[in-house]
Amino acid sequence: MSFFSKMRTCPLASSLKGVLARLCPVVKNKRELAFWVQYAKEKGAEPETAYYQKFMMDMGDIHDLSFFDDKICLDLGCGPKGSLTWLTKARAAIGLDPLAEFYLPLGIRQHNMLYLRAPAEAIPLPSEYVDVIFSMNSLDHVDNLPVACAEIRRCLKPGGWFIGSLNLEEPKTLTEPWTLGEEFLKQHLFCGWQAEFYNIRPKIKDDYYKYFYAECPHELLAQSGPKILWCRFKKP
Repeated sequence: MSFFSKMRTCPLASSLKGVLARLCPVVKNKRELAFWVQYAKEKGAEPETAYYQKFMMDMGDIHDLSFFDDKICLDLGCGPKGSLTWLTKARAAIGLDPLAEFYLPLGIRQHNMLYLRAPAEAIPLPSEYVDVIFSMNSLDHVDNLPVACAEIRRCLKPGGWFIGSLNLEEPKTLTEPWTLGEEFLKQHLFCGWQAEFYNIRPKIKDDYYKYFYAECPHELLAQSGPKILWCRFKKP
């Protein structure tokens, strides 16, 4: 038996793997929170309502704000900057984030939306309940991507929409432990849904979303490397 085979079967090695598996989400959460604390120091605690409205409507190719009237809307991995405060006529505007309780010192009590502390792998809402689920650059941050996709599918009601900005083919990091690919998403998230908007563009350094607003050269579209998918899917 080789050294590496022995390590795989060694009780101590298995124990260490278990410890690392438990520590990684803790360290990841600390880094995520540190990012938002620093961001709030630089930008203040006021919600960035206008920014989120434009971005989240653009990523779903929605041109009429009344699209969201009287709908239950959920943002996965919302952060503390009021991502759904622009949905003033929605039946409910809910931000889901495992760090939500730690955002209290950052001013979220004053935001015109509801924050829930929970991971995307265990959404504390009934099945087939939500009209619109947003994921704005958050899906690659989850701890267990297949489970998170299953939860999204469970909570979205028939006739409801998933609207996303998803980073594709990016290397894994401590805070982004999943590399998203089109085939995985088609199999685990979009399967059986109707694509109403589907637009992939290269991710440009220092101007990530440039080619969603400007014509993209064909040679860039054909290149490999990190890309961004903006999409809107409807659940039959």
